Formats: sequence, structure tokens, C-alpha cells
Amino acid sequence: MRGILVWCESIDGEVQKGSLGLLAEAARLGGALGVPVHAAVAGVGDDAAAALGGHGAAQVHVLDGIDGRLAQPL
Repeated sequence: MRGILVWCESIDGEVQKGSLGLLAEAARLGGALGVPVHAAVAGVGDDAAAALGGHGAAQVHVLDGIDGRLAQPL
């Protein structure tokens, strides 16, 4: 399966502005290449996840059980 995956950062239940810009650029690139764009996000509600489709995601993967933050380096 071909496509582009964008990890969208969220803080306090809101997808960050930089992630939305990255998602829009991935959608532009995906359109040029003819491949779908997928967004992965954690720590957001259904409305915030659904809004990612409006920024170019063909499919949104909501990850449960984590708060949306990446582990810090040791």
C-alpha cells in the first residue's frame, strides 16, 4: 500500500497549527503523486480528528491510550 502518513501533534486536545500545515503540504504532494494521505493523531476528540479531513487527510487514524505526546529522550 502506498501513501503518505503524517503524525499530527496535539496539545490539550487541539491539533497544532504546524501539523495542519504539514498535512496540507502532504496533501498537495500526495495529489501530485496520486497517493492518499493518512493522518495519525492522539489525544483529541472526534471533532478535532474529523477536521483533519478538511486539511487533506483521506483517512484519519485516532490512537487511543496515549496522550498525544512523544516520549522525551533520556
